[in-house]
Amino acid sequence: MISLERRYGRPLRIGHRGAAVLAPENTLPSFRAAVEAGVDLIEFDVLDLRDGELVIAHSNDLREVSHGVTDGTVRDRSLPSLREICPDVPTLDDALAFFVDEAGQASLANVLAMA
Repeated sequence: MISLERRYGRPLRIGHRGAAVLAPENTLPSFRAAVEAGVDLIEFDVLDLRDGELVIAHSNDLREVSHGVTDGTVRDRSLPSLREICPDVPTLDDALAFFVDEAGQASLANVLAMA
């Protein structure tokens, strides 16, 4: 469980689907922009595909996930099929690797800078 208490005397900052104003939501660029903006947490959504892959996507509506490219459903596709339309859609593994490799280092640097 994550504590939602104030940190360092300020409200907790949560990036909803990353930083959707700065980059397409629920993508690694959006997560990266949120980390660079100094958020404390990033909220994202996970969907399962027909081949069992887990991807970062808010809804089953392909129009939303593809940012208006096409209609249909997300869950009816395999990862290769989805990536033909939405090449930037990350898998859960991609997102977790980002949080460990990139965001973890940025968060540590932010904590050290505040100390």
